[in-house]
Amino acid sequence: MEEKPCLPPEWYFDVHVLLLCWENADRAFHDQCDELSDVFENVYKYSPGKWRIPNHDPLYQLMGRIRQFLEVDRDDVLLILHYGGHGSTNTDKSAVWSW
Repeated sequence: MEEKPCLPPEWYFDVHVLLLCWENADRAFHDQCDELSDVFENVYKYSPGKWRIPNHDPLYQLMGRIRQFLEVDRDDVLLILHYGGHGSTNTDKSAVWSW
Protein backbone atom coordinates (compact mmCIF):
# COMPACT_ATOMS: atom_id res chain seq x y z
CA MET A 1 0.00 0.00 0.00
CA GLU A 2 1.42 3.37 -1.02
CA GLU A 3 1.96 5.81 1.84
CA LYS A 4 0.06 9.03 1.33
CA PRO A 5 1.71 12.23 2.53
CA CYS A 6 0.04 14.09 5.37
CA LEU A 7 -1.06 17.26 3.65
CA PRO A 8 -2.00 20.49 5.37
CA PRO A 9 -5.64 20.66 6.40
CA GLU A 10 -7.85 21.94 3.59
CA TRP A 11 -8.17 25.38 5.16
CA TYR A 12 -4.41 25.97 4.86
CA PHE A 13 -2.84 26.77 1.52
CA ASP A 14 0.65 26.18 2.90
CA VAL A 15 2.58 25.33 6.06
CA HIS A 16 5.91 26.86 7.12
CA VAL A 17 8.02 25.46 9.95
CA LEU A 18 10.95 27.16 11.67
CA LEU A 19 12.98 25.31 14.29
CA LEU A 20 15.22 27.44 16.50
CA CYS A 21 17.97 26.66 18.99
CA TRP A 22 21.13 28.41 20.15
CA GLU A 23 24.31 27.76 18.18
CA ASN A 24 26.15 26.93 21.42
CA ALA A 25 23.26 24.97 22.97
CA ASP A 26 23.71 21.60 24.60
CA ARG A 27 23.96 18.81 22.05
CA ALA A 28 20.58 17.54 23.25
CA PHE A 29 18.84 20.65 21.89
CA HIS A 30 20.52 20.25 18.50
CA ASP A 31 19.52 16.57 18.43
CA GLN A 32 15.94 17.49 19.36
CA CYS A 33 15.82 20.02 16.54
CA ASP A 34 17.15 17.45 14.06
CA GLU A 35 14.65 14.80 15.19
CA LEU A 36 11.74 17.22 15.00
CA SER A 37 12.89 18.31 11.56
CA ASP A 38 12.83 14.67 10.43
CA VAL A 39 9.25 14.30 11.70
CA PHE A 40 8.03 17.40 9.89
CA GLU A 41 9.83 16.38 6.71
CA ASN A 42 9.23 12.62 6.60
CA VAL A 43 5.85 12.27 8.32
CA TYR A 44 4.07 15.50 7.45
CA LYS A 45 5.96 16.21 4.21
CA TYR A 46 6.70 19.82 5.22
CA SER A 47 10.03 21.52 4.53
CA PRO A 48 11.21 22.74 7.93
CA GLY A 49 13.78 25.45 8.28
CA LYS A 50 16.38 25.08 11.02
CA TRP A 51 18.18 28.12 12.34
CA ARG A 52 20.79 28.47 15.05
CA ILE A 53 20.48 31.61 17.16
CA PRO A 54 23.95 33.17 17.05
CA ASN A 55 25.88 34.07 20.19
CA HIS A 56 26.94 37.42 18.75
CA ASP A 57 24.14 40.02 18.58
CA PRO A 58 21.38 37.41 19.04
CA LEU A 59 18.48 39.80 19.59
CA TYR A 60 18.69 41.66 16.29
CA GLN A 61 19.60 38.59 14.26
CA LEU A 62 16.73 36.61 15.79
CA MET A 63 14.30 39.48 15.21
CA GLY A 64 15.41 39.61 11.58
CA ARG A 65 15.00 35.87 11.10
CA ILE A 66 11.54 35.84 12.66
CA ARG A 67 10.52 38.88 10.60
CA GLN A 68 11.60 36.97 7.49
CA PHE A 69 9.60 33.93 8.66
CA LEU A 70 6.52 36.09 9.16
CA GLU A 71 6.64 37.50 5.62
CA VAL A 72 4.45 34.61 4.46
CA ASP A 73 1.85 35.11 7.22
CA ARG A 74 -1.68 34.99 5.83
CA ASP A 75 -4.97 33.55 7.01
CA ASP A 76 -4.48 30.47 4.83
CA VAL A 77 -0.87 29.75 5.91
CA LEU A 78 -0.03 27.81 9.06
CA LEU A 79 3.18 28.97 10.75
CA ILE A 80 4.87 26.61 13.22
CA LEU A 81 7.70 28.00 15.34
CA HIS A 82 9.61 25.71 17.69
CA TYR A 83 12.19 26.98 20.17
CA GLY A 84 14.54 24.38 21.59
CA GLY A 85 16.26 25.88 24.59
CA HIS A 86 15.85 27.08 28.12
CA GLY A 87 13.56 29.88 29.09
CA SER A 88 12.26 31.83 32.02
CA THR A 89 10.34 35.01 32.75
CA ASN A 90 11.65 38.37 33.83
CA THR A 91 10.16 40.65 36.49
CA ASP A 92 7.32 41.83 34.25
CA LYS A 93 6.50 38.19 33.32
CA SER A 94 7.79 38.50 29.74
CA ALA A 95 9.41 35.42 28.24
CA VAL A 96 13.20 35.28 28.25
CA TRP A 97 14.93 32.77 25.97
CA SER A 98 18.32 31.56 27.13
CA TRP A 99 20.72 28.73 26.53
